[in-house]
Amino acid sequence: MYKSRLMVCLMIVLLSATLAFAQNGKGGLILGGNLCSFIGDDAELAKGMYGYNIGLYGSEKISNSLSFHLEVTYNQKGADFDSGLKQRLQYVDITVLFLKPIIGNLNAALGPYLSIYTTGKEKLDTEELKIDEKLDVGNMSTADIGLTAGLSFDFGIFILETREYVGFVPIFNTNESAYNWGMQVMLKYPFNSLP
Repeated sequence: MYKSRLMVCLMIVLLSATLAFAQNGKGGLILGGNLCSFIGDDAELAKGMYGYNIGLYGSEKISNSLSFHLEVTYNQKGADFDSGLKQRLQYVDITVLFLKPIIGNLNAALGPYLSIYTTGKEKLDTEELKIDEKLDVGNMSTADIGLTAGLSFDFGIFILETREYVGFVPIFNTNESAYNWGMQVMLKYPFNSLP
């Protein structure tokens, strides 16, 4: 219970900071998709699945050659398996992304993230077995810390971003060695360009 309250307070503070950036015309909406899976010694049978992400970002210029985005997004992650099992995991991600210009409006992006597990579901529909249930929270890591890197291009009215992320904390509280991994494509719409 204490951890849940602490996570909610942390999310409120970070969302408030993101909105404060955004109100100054330095932030906006994030909409995108994920191609994600599990990686690690115990994730050989995991295949990619598609998910989505939606959220807010705030941006601040540190110098002429460096800026950062603070992002708070709701992300769908997980994996599909050859057996037909589908595991869908929902996270709130908090990302601090540093951007450095490469050429013109093209930027390299790199930064850490914190994922807070909210809920998950597994589904299997075969002739022998049918499963459609929530994952037991007690078996899940409540948070993941990882790294994300990619490229960002600012078109003026929107920013197109593609990046890869990898988690460093095992997904499950069991002895399994499985970690979140994915590729993301996102559109960032600055508030000052919205109608």
